Amino acid sequence: HAISSDLVSTVYAAVDPDDDDLPLVLRVVAADLCATRGDDRDLYRRFLRRAAATLTFEHLHAPRIEEVGEYHGRGYLVASSVDTVPLGEFIDERGPLDMNAALELFAQVADVLDASHYAGLTHGAVNPSTLRIVPTAQGVPPQVNLTGFGIGALLELRLRRDRRQLRSVDELQYVAPEQLRSQPLTAWADQ
Repeated sequence: HAISSDLVSTVYAAVDPDDDDLPLVLRVVAADLCATRGDDRDLYRRFLRRAAATLTFEHLHAPRIEEVGEYHGRGYLVASSVDTVPLGEFIDERGPLDMNAALELFAQVADVLDASHYAGLTHGAVNPSTLRIVPTAQGVPPQVNLTGFGIGALLELRLRRDRRQLRSVDELQYVAPEQLRSQPLTAWADQ
């Protein structure tokens, strides 16, 4: 079943029947982004390359990418599933984070980004929906998972194709200036 949707994909809860029904997350790229041509097709292929590059990246605060590919012309990636909630929902439920908890949380985000940049990966879509909080007991500092590695190229493609029609301001307010200008993404864009 679908658990979330954004400008570029739909995310589904899934299980691996070959591994004791291990819970997984399946991200399926929007059909219109997969059916592109010319320069737009290059951005779609960049998503596939960047997502595939994450197959060897492992970090405590990022779900492991298990598989990347295409099925019947639709791009997808499969990741390990961790019980999380989006940062905004977490704050809505628990209230604002105290300063120490916020510093700890964003130190975790900085750590996973530093590790990914060191591994040659650029996220390209850091925003409150890709910051997922692992539920903990009251009084225990929250842990974060940074999801969405590889989708920055898809976001850039969506912006290039549909900028005038986009209505979801929440997702656009976190887009790096480099993406808006169709410039190469670097670690600076994530920061």
